[in-house]
Amino acid sequence: MAQSGSLSNTLEDTVTLSRELREEGQIDGQVKLYNVDDDEEFESDAELFFERTLMTQGLREALSILRDSLTGDDPRGTHILYGPYGSGKSHQMVALYHCFDDPDAAGTWASDSVEGFETSLPESATPITVAMQNEQYEYLWEPFFEALDYDPGTYSSGGYPDMQTIQEAVGDDTVAFFVDELEDWFDTLQGDRKSANKAFLQSLLESTALSDLELYTIVSVLREGSEVHDILNREQAVEVNMNNQVDKREVLRHRLIDSVSENAAREIVNGYFDAYDQSDHVSIPDDLLSEMHDLYPFHPVLLDALETRYYADEDNQNTRGMIYLFSKVLLEMQDQTDLITHGDIDAIEFEDELAKINYERLNAATGDIKSRIDEDDVPHGRRILNTILLYSLKPSEGEGAEVSEIVMGAYQTGDLVSDVVLNLERLHGVAWHLHKLNGKYAIRDRQNPNALIRNAAVDVSETSAKAEVADFITDIFGSNAHPVGFRTNDMRDIPDDREVKVVVKDDQWTNEEVEKVITNDGRGREWRNTLVFVQPSGDKAIESGTRYIDKARYIEGARQVLADESLDDEIRTSIKGMREQEENELREELQLLYGEVLDGNDLLNDWGQMTPMELDVYVHDEAELNASNIADSASADPFDLQSDVWAIAEDLLERRGEISVEDIYEQFLRDPELPIPGSANDVLNATVKALSDKPVLARDTGGFRDDLSGSSLDTVLVQQDDVDVWGVDDVEQELRQRFGSGTTALDIGDLELELVEDGEIWIDGDSHDVVMRAIGRLAREDQYVIVKGNEILDKPQSDATVRDVGGAEVVGASSLVDRIETHIDDDGYANLDTIIGEVRAEESVFLPPDETESVAREAVNEFLVDDYVLEAGGRYLGSLGDRDPTTVKIVPTVPERIGDQILEYIEDLEPGDQFTVNKVTDRFDSSVTEYMVRTYLLENIGKDEEPEYVVNTTGSEKASDWVPGYPFRKADTEIPTWRFEYNGDDVAAMRSKWRNNHQTGSVDYGDVTFMLPDREGVPGALQGTADVERTQVSLTLRSGQDYTKVQDLFERMPEEASSLKIEITFQK
Repeated sequence: MAQSGSLSNTLEDTVTLSRELREEGQIDGQVKLYNVDDDEEFESDAELFFERTLMTQGLREALSILRDSLTGDDPRGTHILYGPYGSGKSHQMVALYHCFDDPDAAGTWASDSVEGFETSLPESATPITVAMQNEQYEYLWEPFFEALDYDPGTYSSGGYPDMQTIQEAVGDDTVAFFVDELEDWFDTLQGDRKSANKAFLQSLLESTALSDLELYTIVSVLREGSEVHDILNREQAVEVNMNNQVDKREVLRHRLIDSVSENAAREIVNGYFDAYDQSDHVSIPDDLLSEMHDLYPFHPVLLDALETRYYADEDNQNTRGMIYLFSKVLLEMQDQTDLITHGDIDAIEFEDELAKINYERLNAATGDIKSRIDEDDVPHGRRILNTILLYSLKPSEGEGAEVSEIVMGAYQTGDLVSDVVLNLERLHGVAWHLHKLNGKYAIRDRQNPNALIRNAAVDVSETSAKAEVADFITDIFGSNAHPVGFRTNDMRDIPDDREVKVVVKDDQWTNEEVEKVITNDGRGREWRNTLVFVQPSGDKAIESGTRYIDKARYIEGARQVLADESLDDEIRTSIKGMREQEENELREELQLLYGEVLDGNDLLNDWGQMTPMELDVYVHDEAELNASNIADSASADPFDLQSDVWAIAEDLLERRGEISVEDIYEQFLRDPELPIPGSANDVLNATVKALSDKPVLARDTGGFRDDLSGSSLDTVLVQQDDVDVWGVDDVEQELRQRFGSGTTALDIGDLELELVEDGEIWIDGDSHDVVMRAIGRLAREDQYVIVKGNEILDKPQSDATVRDVGGAEVVGASSLVDRIETHIDDDGYANLDTIIGEVRAEESVFLPPDETESVAREAVNEFLVDDYVLEAGGRYLGSLGDRDPTTVKIVPTVPERIGDQILEYIEDLEPGDQFTVNKVTDRFDSSVTEYMVRTYLLENIGKDEEPEYVVNTTGSEKASDWVPGYPFRKADTEIPTWRFEYNGDDVAAMRSKWRNNHQTGSVDYGDVTFMLPDREGVPGALQGTADVERTQVSLTLRSGQDYTKVQDLFERMPEEASSLKIEITFQK
């Protein structure tokens, strides 16, 4: 609150308070009709009452109408005053009462305002007052007849005094019947009591309307349209809406202020107005200056806020409430202010009055004022909150104050408007219950989002805040940046790997800290030359009390608040926005903070040569706050690496004997005295160039070479003096030595690889050619052969085997026969190709290549004299003919006797009956196997002889269309068939042939195959896998379907289909 010492004039200097206020201390603002009978109350003293009464336009009109009623110019004798509590009904009724009770005082007071009023008043009259809220009557007529000293008699249930009784009681007297706030009493009535009172009221009003009866009825009601109002309004009556009768501002001045020092007031008002006018923060209402002069010491914007928000309805006592409030304010603040503004309606000083409007929001405001407003930090804070509170107590009438309204409410003479605005902005982060709503500020009983966050942020430790900052550092610099000094032992969290790492410090690096990082805090670090050290610019640091920590606390506080699931959506959205804004600001400030990189050749051992370098200088042509760019800038030029390569290689070769190029790369990464390599490839290129004239050999998958070009990181390097040089003779000698030591077979590819990878041998020239020539020499001798699968080759190949067959057993026809029988016993058939492959693979036996065909032919022919046939491409043959005997398949079949029985069995079946291999086999003893039956059935299918049978699933007569598990069925030879065949690449030609030659019927069996380009025929699940050049589509048609289905198939066949092969048999 302002202190009087800060103002040159206060209200004590510029305003004289009214005598009533000075004498009574405060004015409750209430005028009570029933007080006219109490000599202790001012309402009973007509002269004092009229002294305190302002002749408002509404009262002037009421007195004019009363004058006309008394003179007979206006026949209406009933006056209805309606309006809410505090609207002046009782005050006007007391004024009318004194017109009848003390006509001299009333006439004198009103004579200048209402012409002819004084002479119209009756010399004597009987005013009767009834304040229904203060006295309890059973019937409304009781006080009426009691005051007139008239006995109306008693009335049975529902009875009431009629008009005649009323007229007799009034007689020739002048009677005025005043009933204040009738309806609340009337609404409590029920049954006969209500109907009797209602009837009497109607009789009273009708009597009042009689021209020859001097009876006047003045009644106040709260609401137009109520039941009582409707009864009163049935007769001719004067209706007065009290809401329109009283100018609250005039009444305030009249009741509370006797006089104003005009010159002093003008100077004060002009000072306020000039401050508003010179500010960009105030929107000046029309006529503000003139209203400020007219209403001094009350600010018109304050009165407007109170009138429109709190004193415009019955709940807050209207004008009465304003008088009461401002009487207290004037008494309390007259020595502390020079103009009554919003800020003077102090939330704490006037708590009792404001609590009647909205206790919860008042409590929120007083809590902020008492606990969170530091007058040294926010000197205008209390007045600002007082102002905003007045715009917040009644949300239904418009919630929140604009900045302009806040300035006019909080500003006082001598202040700076800009300071008030700055204090407002500061308050938004301090006052827990101050909310910003669409550009307006309001006090709410719940905490504002900013306060919620700051409240939570108080409990965020510095440790947590620095951890939050560390996350931002990682976000700014990238994933290969490692913050240090932000978390406990985070120095130990820096990974020990071969990636170049940017280590970002919270403050300035020291020699000891750098040493700890490089040595992994004494625990050992292998990759010591992979660290780049970054720090804040200058002497800056992220530490307690800095805005970096404060913002991090705020962000973490917001995160904690958002974890509350009960948070409403509006506040949650606001908090997210505030957190995002704070995150952006922290990110921007950290970007400005960093930074510098420690530049030096050996930070571990030569700290004195270290020089901090600004990142924007260190990083060229790229974003400097990027760990990858910093690492790239720290990397040495590949040319600079060459000078260190030979020293590294020579040392490693001396200690290890052989090394890889990657070993050299790793040594660069280990030794902090060496330059940091940009990449493994940079080291590779530097190594190739640096060792080009050194006595070093390279070895990789191709063996040793003295030219390092084409090397990789895996390439092995050795000193040339440590390697033996081999040629063809040396390899041949190695082969003979191995065979002479008991080895009977050597895989040529494995041998070649072994010799190439031997770290002590350098095969001079093309290693593959040398090895092949050496093996070729051995293969020219009968003792050695080159075997690949079941072939014996003339020339060596990497995927073949060289064998020593000097001690192997030669295989003849009888041995081959035994192997064939074994295969038939085990598998049901024998493949000669497989058997010969087995022979070739056995090192203990040998089948000379020039004898292979004759031996195989002899062995096969031995079987063809018994119950065996040859299976070749779906055909079954009884002799070899000119076929290669090494490629045939021997299968058993049934003896002729059994075959006849099988055919007889099929002959006895009905056309269309099915049978299977198993079913036929079960008809014989165990000497007849399934394989023998299968061979026989497939051997005889498709022959013209009876009985005819087909593959049941497809109706095919081809043995090649049968697969194990398929049944057979006996064909119906009486059903006519027709066949469609096509071989070619033209889909259109195929369709034309079909249209010209097709008949009707159903499919008996059929096959359709064709090719499609690219992936057209690949199933959906396989699309997008391996690249496909073309697709073969093979369709086996289901028997029994109508030929039109085949026609649909042909019509939809892709035009790009090729290699068409179609064979379909139809039954007519």
